Formats: sequence, structure tokens, C-alpha cells
Amino acid sequence: MIQDPSKEVTLIVYNTPAPPKYIKINKRLIRYILMIVPALIIIFLAGSLFYSIFLKNKVSELKALEPAILQQLDKQEVAFKAQIQDLRKTNEELTRKLSRGGTTNEGTASLLSLFTIPLGSQDLRSQNMVTLSDIKVTTVKNQIKLNFNMLNNTENKLTGYMSVVQYQGPHLQFYPPEELNEKNLKLQYASGEYYSFSRLRPSPVTFEKISKLSSRYKIYLFSKTGDLIFYQQIGPFNIE
Repeated sequence: MIQDPSKEVTLIVYNTPAPPKYIKINKRLIRYILMIVPALIIIFLAGSLFYSIFLKNKVSELKALEPAILQQLDKQEVAFKAQIQDLRKTNEELTRKLSRGGTTNEGTASLLSLFTIPLGSQDLRSQNMVTLSDIKVTTVKNQIKLNFNMLNNTENKLTGYMSVVQYQGPHLQFYPPEELNEKNLKLQYASGEYYSFSRLRPSPVTFEKISKLSSRYKIYLFSKTGDLIFYQQIGPFNIE
């Protein structure tokens, strides 16, 4: 009688003088081991090769970016040094203003009645540092848009704060938006919009359209230490 093929492999282990031991191993298990182990080795080697190539490419990319990163860091260092120097100049100027005391004349004080001005601030409008051009007022839905360009008439960069007041009938609005109340009767000059430009600066300003009454505007430019460098009243403009 023909027997069915055995599903197991029998190993005989001799360890004299002890009797031999019989170890039975499933043929399917042996087949799996012979297939899986080489496959795992191949996968491991392929993964290692891929990872080494990936790391090599990343290192190459980082080396290629190194000059750009160093250049960016150098630019940041220069910018930080310029900011520190600028802050020192501002601090020195404020110190001189405090030691000089009040120098604002009566006419300028009346002009700046809406603002809280630091001690020792000066009226520098006579130096004609800034002029305006391309003034235009348009209405878009419930907004009034005032656009103008600020032109720098000096050889130096101008920095400071800009405030614009809109008068429309009995209504008064400020840009940047701010409300006057019992606790805050005046505007801080440094709460204006910060500006810094060497040649030309477009200045779009937006107000809420409250009515169709004509509007007029007062534009104030202060230095970083509170000196008035520019003032101009424009309008009236028809509002549709």
C-alpha cells in the first residue's frame, strides 16, 4: 500500500551515551523559513541602500543651501545691528528732548490739540521734508477711501507715525481707528500708522462712510520721537 507523503521531516539527534532524540519539523514551516528569511534580508538591504541614498541627497541639499542660509543670517545680523543703532539714536534724541524741556509754540500746540506730544517735541514743518501727490478720494459701498503718495524731499530715510483725521459734517473719524473718551481725551502720536520710506510711499487710508456729506482731512506726520514734520489739510471732497 502506497503511503501519503509525510508533512513532517524527522531529525534524529545522537548524543551518546544518551539515547537518540527525534525532532519533527513541519515541511511547510521549513519552506516558509527558506522563503521569508532571504526576503527579509533582501528588504533590509534594499531599505538600507535607499536610506543611505536619501541621507546622501539630503546632505547634498543642505550643503547647497548653506551659502544661502549664511547670506540670510548675515543680512539679519546687519538688520539687527541697524535696528540697535537706530534705537540708540532714538534714545539719545528723547534724552535731549527731556533735557531741553517744552519748545512747542502756541500755534503748534493749538494745531496738535488732539494729540499727546512728548516734552521737547519740535515743529519741523519748515524743513519741507515731505510733500503729497496724487490725492484721490473714492467711495466703495460703505467705505470712503483716501489715497495719496508721500514724497521724501530729503536724502535720508524718514521714519515715524502717520495719523489722519476725517471731518464729515459733525462726524469725526481717525486713522488708524481710535476713539476718544473720558479716559482717553487725546491721541498718542505713536499710535499712528508706522512709516519708513526713502523715496515714495503710497498711503491708502480707509474710513467708514457715515453719510453723503462732503469730507475733509487733516494729515499729520510725526517723527519717531514726536516732532511734527508734516501737516496738511485737504478737501472738501464730494461723497456720493
